[in-house]
Amino acid sequence: MATPKVYFGVPNRIKEILAPESGMGFVNSNDTEVTPLVSGGRAVYRAPLSFKTHNMSWKSGAAKLRHLVDCYNGQWGNGPFYITDPSASDLNVLPARWSLGWQLAHQANGWCKPFVSTAGFGSDYMYSMATNLQASFTQANAGTVSVEGVLRTRVIKEPGKPYYLMVDGSATGGAGIRVRGYNTSTWDWDVITTVGAANFYSPVLLVSAATTTYSMLELDVYMPLGSTLNLKGLALAATNYATSGATTMPVGTGVGPIKFSGTADGTLTSKVIDRIGLSLDFTEVQNVGA
Repeated sequence: MATPKVYFGVPNRIKEILAPESGMGFVNSNDTEVTPLVSGGRAVYRAPLSFKTHNMSWKSGAAKLRHLVDCYNGQWGNGPFYITDPSASDLNVLPARWSLGWQLAHQANGWCKPFVSTAGFGSDYMYSMATNLQASFTQANAGTVSVEGVLRTRVIKEPGKPYYLMVDGSATGGAGIRVRGYNTSTWDWDVITTVGAANFYSPVLLVSAATTTYSMLELDVYMPLGSTLNLKGLALAATNYATSGATTMPVGTGVGPIKFSGTADGTLTSKVIDRIGLSLDFTEVQNVGA
């Protein structure tokens, strides 16, 4: 039986590493604030977005853990870093905060006048996230404004798998989801396609199983001048949902960008067999880096 592996790193330095022996378990957290009321009751504010924290541990030879230690020590910058579990590629690999369209409104920091609106259930329900909420964006008609690069997420591409993107929503004026791939030959991001309104509700093949050019995929909300965009949900997977028999797009199970959030704890098990223990803490963050 093959040793389980995961992919870890930054766009220009992604390596296959041993899967953590503690598994890919996580704690899903959400910030809340409890306010006492003069009536004696309580009001609770719950943040609209959640985030994951991970503790992962390994026991292996020093050479097999070197990439993790190098990343922790800043050899490849301060991050954020990315991790992909190959066993989950047939699911929606996007983080939940990206697959649930309405949550994007809370990540835009005011860009394109974001707000959460009621979408209702229409004929496109087959591809819906089974929610009647959507994020709505409106770009300025003129001026010098950011048309992309504000809302982005990245996923490590598993070799040998095709990747499909499905977008549930509506758009005008050329708005949509711009997809880039990190080219391992040029060390730069190539525009693969922009999925616009004409291709919403149908899975779009981004890269085939034979594609070896790209190590990562990036989704970027694209808003030209005078455009509008409503997003209910997004799914990125190695599964074509139009032919899989699924009735709804699944909520994302992936992990967003992560940063080290604790010490690197190590234990030298044996000098003779060169086996060490390593424990690392990670926190999911919102920014994806330059």
